[in-house]
Amino acid sequence: MSHLNLTEDQTVLINFLVSGRRSYFDLFFPLIDEDLKNTDIYFYDLNTKLRWNINPKNTLFVSGYFGSDVLDLKFNESDSSAEESNESVNLDWDNATLTLRWNHLFSNKLFMNISGIYSQYNYGLTSSVEGSGGPANTNGAFDWKSKVENWILKPNLTLYQRFGRKLKFGANITLYKFSPAKVNSTEEGINNIDFKTKTGLEAAPYLEYEAEWKKVKLNAGLRTSWFSRFGPEDVTVYTDKSNPSEETIQGTQRFKRNEIIKQYLGLEPRIALNYSISDRKAVRLGYNRLFQYIHLISNTNAALPFDIWEISGTHIDPLEVNQLSIGYVLDTPKNDFTFSLETYYKSLKISLIIKKGQMSS
Repeated sequence: MSHLNLTEDQTVLINFLVSGRRSYFDLFFPLIDEDLKNTDIYFYDLNTKLRWNINPKNTLFVSGYFGSDVLDLKFNESDSSAEESNESVNLDWDNATLTLRWNHLFSNKLFMNISGIYSQYNYGLTSSVEGSGGPANTNGAFDWKSKVENWILKPNLTLYQRFGRKLKFGANITLYKFSPAKVNSTEEGINNIDFKTKTGLEAAPYLEYEAEWKKVKLNAGLRTSWFSRFGPEDVTVYTDKSNPSEETIQGTQRFKRNEIIKQYLGLEPRIALNYSISDRKAVRLGYNRLFQYIHLISNTNAALPFDIWEISGTHIDPLEVNQLSIGYVLDTPKNDFTFSLETYYKSLKISLIIKKGQMSS
């Protein structure tokens, strides 16, 4: 913590924090087994935070996170026929995020938070095999890389009203940039693949209202989500969308940079009611709808993490979720414990077309 004196009557207070860690379990591998001396398995991360009280009405927050998980395996095998092979496998997951937030007080009833966030997620797999002598003379390399980037802007305002009522409004704007997979390989039977970067933009203004009466608490809101997928991109066109195959391919449609490929608009209402039957008993009711425009496509045939992140587009609709819930809450006489019993109904709706051996947008 540090103080920076500007004038005799003004002091800027700056708080900062830096922390990091790394696992060192891999240092003990040679003591466990000599064959593990070239193996690295560890994780590390770094956290940073800074708060700057510029003046009584303005505060700036900066935070960052950087982390990685590493699995690096090396094998060396030989036999009496002098055949020898060296194999290495490396898996890594990297995360990084940076947040900048500005808090401003307009008055004792109205304040604002504006946040800018950047996040990046990389994951990959690299393997290589080198052999010499006899039928074991094989050489091959395989490299898989994927990347996810998000740019987020969140302006939010809160207005406090009389009798404990509160009004929140603002927007969430997110730019998605997904590089699903890039594969380079010299191994037999594996083709080089390059799924180009996919770009999408989501903008969601919202309004939320909170109020409380003698026995009833209300939280109601409405969020409008708009999503658009942009070029540049080549999109496969099928004569029959319900039967994506080589026989039904009509051709491809090319979209230029920043040209809209597909866009969606959805309304996301939500409401939560809490009715107090007595001082210790209450009933809860809730309903909400949401749309999800990013999807995780998993390969269940492989034990390795060959998962691909994809965004909604021509052949992948957003996931629509509707949920209705009801619950009963009971407090013990001394309010030491709270028991609740809740049930809900949820419906999910999604439509996607993935051609075998190829992912279509």
